[in-house]
Amino acid sequence: MTSPDRPSIFRKESLDRLSSPERLDRLMQVVTPRAWVGLLGLGLLITGAGVWSILGRLPQRVSATGVLLNDSQIVDLQSPIDGQIMQLNIREGDCLVGAPTATRGANGALVATIDPSDLKQQRQQQGIKLAKLQADHQAATTLETQRMALETRNLEQARSQLEARLRDAQALNPELRDRSNVATAEQRKSLRQQIEDVRKTGPILKERWERRRFLLEKGAITQDVVLGAQQEYQRNQQEIARLEAQLKTLDVSETETEQRYLNTFATIANIEAQLRSLESQMTQLQQQMLTAQSARETELLAVTQAIQQLEKQVADNSRILTPHTGCVTEMKVALGQVVGKGSPLARIQLEDPNSRLEALSYFPLSDGKQIQPGMSVQVVPSPVKRERFGAIMGEVTAVSSLPSSRDAIARRVGNDQLADLLVKNGPPLEVRIALQKEPKNTTGYAWTSSQGPQTLPMTSGMMTTSWITLESRPPITFVMPILRQQFGLE
Repeated sequence: MTSPDRPSIFRKESLDRLSSPERLDRLMQVVTPRAWVGLLGLGLLITGAGVWSILGRLPQRVSATGVLLNDSQIVDLQSPIDGQIMQLNIREGDCLVGAPTATRGANGALVATIDPSDLKQQRQQQGIKLAKLQADHQAATTLETQRMALETRNLEQARSQLEARLRDAQALNPELRDRSNVATAEQRKSLRQQIEDVRKTGPILKERWERRRFLLEKGAITQDVVLGAQQEYQRNQQEIARLEAQLKTLDVSETETEQRYLNTFATIANIEAQLRSLESQMTQLQQQMLTAQSARETELLAVTQAIQQLEKQVADNSRILTPHTGCVTEMKVALGQVVGKGSPLARIQLEDPNSRLEALSYFPLSDGKQIQPGMSVQVVPSPVKRERFGAIMGEVTAVSSLPSSRDAIARRVGNDQLADLLVKNGPPLEVRIALQKEPKNTTGYAWTSSQGPQTLPMTSGMMTTSWITLESRPPITFVMPILRQQFGLE
C-alpha cells in the first residue's frame, strides 16, 4: 500500500490535469501560426514553379561562326597560259580600277607577265606532230584506196555468184514443182484403180473361203484346200493394205514436194538478203573510209589551229590581263612560280555599287537543318563586345540544302585559310543572313541593345558569330523526356 507521505515522481498539476475531465474536447496545437506562413510560402513557390514550367518559355538557340561579305561576285583570276611568272603587278588588298592608266591594256589591267618558253616548246612539238600527221594521212589514204579496190572486187564476185543462184532458183522451182505434181497425180490414179480392182475380188475370195470351210465340215474336201482359199483371201486384203499405204506415201511425197517448193522460196529470200548484205557491206566500207579520212583531217585541222593559237599567245608576249574591276582578296601565286593554264593567280571581289553587306554563317549539319528562312538572327562581329554593344539584328534569307565543301566555301568567301577554319568540324550548311538597316546609327545597322560601336565600320571579311533562336519551349518539355525514360514509359 502506498504511503501518503511518500514523494511522487509526477508533478501535482499534471496529476490534477489527468484526473480532471475538463478541456478534454479541445484540439491539441501541433503547428504554430509562424509555421503556417512558411508552409504557405513553400506552397506558393511550388505552385509558381509548376505554372512557370507549363506557361513559361525557354529559348533553344544555336550559334555558328561566319563572315561578313558583300554579295558581289568573287572570281578567280586565272592564267591563260603555262609558264614562269616573271613580274607581278598586284598584291592582296590592291583594287583594280576601271579608269585607263599606264599599265592598262586594251583587254584590262596588266597584272603579270610570263616567260613563254613553254609555249615555244609546245609550238615546236606541235610542228613535229603536224608533219607526222601529214605523212601518216598520205600513207593511210593510199592503203585505204588499195583496200577499197580489193574489197569492191571481192564483193562484186560474190554478188555475181548470188545473182546466178537466184536466177536458177527462180526459174527451176516452179517447173520442178509442176512436174512432181503431175507424176504424183498419175501414180495416185493408178493406185486407186488397182485398189478398186483388188477390192472387187475380195468378196469373191471370201465367199470361196467360206464355202470350202462348209465343205470341210461335211467332209467333202481336205483341210489344205480350205487353207489355200484362206491364204488367197488374206493375200487379197494385204494387197489392198499395201496399195493404200503407197497411196498415203504419195500424199507424204506431195507434201514434201510442196515443202521443197516453199524452201526454195526461203532460199531465194536468203539469197536476196545476202545481196542486200553485200550492198550494206559496200556502203559500210565506203563509210569507214570516209570516217577515217575525216578523223585524220580533223586531227590535222586541230593541230594546225593549235599551232596558230600558240603563235598568237607567243606574239602577245604572255601578258596576263584582267578586265575585272574590283579588289584582290587573296593572292594564289608568288614571283618566280611556275603556273599552268587555268591556274588561279588571285581572287578578286568585283566592284558592284548595288552590293550589300550580308552575313554568311556556317552551321553544323544537325543545327542547320532546323533553320528556316525568315528566322530572326543576332550577328556579333568578332571585334565587337556583345556585353557592351549587343548584336546586329538580321533575318535568315536562305539555307543551303546540302553541306558546303571546303572548295565551295573558299570560292564563296574568297580565302582558303578562312575556308579551312569554317570546315574544321566537318562540312557545314551555309546560312545567308540579311542585316537590318538603321541609317541613324554610325554603322548603318540596327543593334539589339545600343547604337553599336561608333568608330568601328562593318566591312567585308569581318568574322562573326551568329545566334539563332530555333524555338521557345515550356520548361516542363525539357524534363518530361527524362521522366519518361526513368519510369520506362518510352
